[in-house]
Amino acid sequence: MTIHPWRTLALSIPLLLLAGCGGVAIKPPEPDIPQPLIEPFPADVGVYCDEKLRTYVHTEERWGSKWEVDLGESHVKMLRQMMTLAFRRAVEINGTKAQGGEVDVIFQPHIERYSFITPRDSGGSFFAVTIRYRFDVYTPEGQLADTLTLTGYGGAPATSMTSTAPMIKATQAA
Repeated sequence: MTIHPWRTLALSIPLLLLAGCGGVAIKPPEPDIPQPLIEPFPADVGVYCDEKLRTYVHTEERWGSKWEVDLGESHVKMLRQMMTLAFRRAVEINGTKAQGGEVDVIFQPHIERYSFITPRDSGGSFFAVTIRYRFDVYTPEGQLADTLTLTGYGGAPATSMTSTAPMIKATQAA
């Protein structure tokens, strides 16, 4: 039996329309940070991850699809792992003030912005992600001492009909 091209097109249109109606939910997996090649900085640090960071979810609607990127818990785990590797000792604390000299400095991380571009947006064949971070640095007494800002960039090639896997890779890279 021969299927004519117009029949293939007629059968494909409803499937494509249905695919465009669903949402895209992204939840990055556990971080896998390699062991650094340097010695940890000789400081005891506190890390305060507030509820806003722990539950951070980026949502937006684009091209008729709802995008939901759950960054909170994976970032808390990544920060815990990074701080443990970067400093002599890193502990999670419940605020921007230390108890009884347990730490030398306190970091409070924030996700300020998450943005992405899909192949459909750019006309290319890559997904690109940008995450802007801010770290408030506090003295053990709770005084704001400094603010550090950094931006992570990541990309991944579009490899299939689904957006999930390349968006996860691009988000992890950022």
